[in-house]
Amino acid sequence: MAILNTGHPLPALFVPGGPFYNWPYTRRNIQTAETYVSERLRKQNGTNLPNGSGAPASGPRPSPSPAHILSPVLGSDLALPQSQFVDPSFGQASSPPPAPAPSSSFGDIELPRAHHSSSTHEPVHELDICASTLQEMNYDISLDMAPYISDDHTVITADDLDFSNMESELNADTINRITDGRWLNDAAIAKLLELFSSLRPLDAKSIDPLLIDRAPVNKAVTHLLSASGSDLTVLVPIRCNAHWILVVLRATDKSVLYYNSMPGHDMPNLPARIIQVCQGLINGLDYDIGAAVSAGTLSCPRQLNTVDCGVAVIVNGLYTLASRPLPSTTSCDYGIWRLVLAAMLIDADELGGNLSLVPPELAEEPIIDVGTAEPRPAHLAASEYRDWVRTERQRLVTHMRSTVDSLAELLSRCRSYRMLITEIVAVLESPALNPDTAMNQELEKLTTSLENVRSLRWVNPIAESALKKQLRILQTRADHGAACRARMEVLIGQYKADLEDLEVMNRDTAVLVEGLEQDLAESGNSIE
Repeated sequence: MAILNTGHPLPALFVPGGPFYNWPYTRRNIQTAETYVSERLRKQNGTNLPNGSGAPASGPRPSPSPAHILSPVLGSDLALPQSQFVDPSFGQASSPPPAPAPSSSFGDIELPRAHHSSSTHEPVHELDICASTLQEMNYDISLDMAPYISDDHTVITADDLDFSNMESELNADTINRITDGRWLNDAAIAKLLELFSSLRPLDAKSIDPLLIDRAPVNKAVTHLLSASGSDLTVLVPIRCNAHWILVVLRATDKSVLYYNSMPGHDMPNLPARIIQVCQGLINGLDYDIGAAVSAGTLSCPRQLNTVDCGVAVIVNGLYTLASRPLPSTTSCDYGIWRLVLAAMLIDADELGGNLSLVPPELAEEPIIDVGTAEPRPAHLAASEYRDWVRTERQRLVTHMRSTVDSLAELLSRCRSYRMLITEIVAVLESPALNPDTAMNQELEKLTTSLENVRSLRWVNPIAESALKKQLRILQTRADHGAACRARMEVLIGQYKADLEDLEVMNRDTAVLVEGLEQDLAESGNSIE
């Protein structure tokens, strides 16, 4: 069966009885489900899907670029309108797309489903904002079949689809985008911002960039920011055309900040886009959006190409969570940060050869090319000997000067990497990202409250369900934060070893350069 010919639009996969019923009906999950199922249909049993209308063509698909990426969503998209500032065809991952960020703070809010009203739809104040969006698939459910299939399409059911490797396949695209030096899409940014914000589970949230214009998300954020005594920090990645920026909302001082890693780029729609997003998130709250936009972007490291804006958003967000001042452009290399971000996502059994931040040319003793020796004459007239000696010495001095220059450049790179890696370690070791007792205390309070409710003679099922949900949400975020912190500890250990190796290389190279410079000075004096 080809999905296009079932007579049902893609959202039908999300209604009761559909294999994706446990998935929230969001734009990201629609794109993920449609593209993944279409790809499986294309690969399995020789199934042939028609080209166009979002179905993958036969043969390899070219890698998308930020300038032109077709949306894979089938049919119309009236239920999920895009902002006028965002090209709806932009930002979709190549086949298959990345998985939704696990346990996204706002990415799993259940939006209204097409042609289905759920009695379990929650009001804003009860929204489950932390449950995993990757629910277990129901392999026993079959899709409704169209009564008649034409164009030689093969009839299959959901039982014929293999979802066993879905999460790893979807995650691979995110890692590849990072390591290949490509533009990061919304899935990669959402995944990593949520991962790092889990280090501060009680006072930090990140918003899935595909959901920042959705009313339920806006109301949930407004509710959290307006809570009495709130010290919440919300990271809001915003895409304007092909460029990502980061907006930070801080409840402590009711401030709106934003970071743009390409401030010189002409984006006339950017101020209006920031105001549009923020007005939805802080509607009715006393935040001065206009002043933030008028002040312009805060100082942050600039990107030196056209593809690192997503990396800059993640790095700036991590600095914000770490409560650490952002470095200058010379003290931040987004290319090196890509290695850090990829190492946060790579499977543990693949970490061995993917940890060091030191390039190979700085990890081994440098090799000096002495070139080919000039042929030495067997005999010379006494009157020619002195000139020959001076020529040989001059040639040797020239080679020594070239060698000293090369080693000095190597020494400069070594020192630069030491500075960059030292800064990365300082961010990852920031006290603001270390665990505290507040989370455990909150979990204990919720556990005690749940036990008290269950001990009553007449158990209130609504109260019990609400407490169980809050406990599960907090425990999930605590588990994600612990896993993130454990991976960071592994990286910190490797990066400190890198610094020790660079220190040895720096010391040995400096001694060699100093000795060669002395020899060079003596050789120059002897020539004169």
